[in-house]
Amino acid sequence: MNWQPIETATKDGTPVLIYEPPSKHAEEGIYIAEWRTESYITRSSNYKCWVVQFTYNDEMGGEMTIDNPTHWMPLPEPPE
Repeated sequence: MNWQPIETATKDGTPVLIYEPPSKHAEEGIYIAEWRTESYITRSSNYKCWVVQFTYNDEMGGEMTIDNPTHWMPLPEPPE
């Protein structure tokens, strides 16, 4: 599957690949992220953003938000 505009991305919590271009505030990156409407760390319900979940929990809370993604694609199937 090819990269698709971020506006068409699923926002049901399913992990997807997202692309964020370089900017003044962020480096270019491709991330596995999911759309969240609540923070697991702060329990804030004002949370509506793309989030990368880390496997550890440190002073950053184990989450990183992706503020300006432009494209997405589904994750590939794992190998058998």
